Amino acid sequence: MSIESARAFLAKMMGDEEFRTRMVQAPTPEHRRDLAKAAGFRFTKEELDRVMDELSPAELDKVAPGMAKGEMAGGGLHPAYGLFVRTRIW
Repeated sequence: MSIESARAFLAKMMGDEEFRTRMVQAPTPEHRRDLAKAAGFRFTKEELDRVMDELSPAELDKVAPGMAKGEMAGGGLHPAYGLFVRTRIW
């Protein structure tokens, strides 16, 4: 597991629309984790949270459109990006 992998994952989510769409359309958190692992990403929820805290509002909007950083920090669940929000899902 690594911070570098979490950063690479978020970069792919920001820059690869096809990958992002597959992640968004995955029916369950388990499917999203499996997709990330199949793409070669290995990171913990804590590592992902740490890297997400480093994102600017504009970068965060590329990963989770329409979600302001403050809205996510409270632990709410974005229906399409459940794996990113500070919950037990990832």
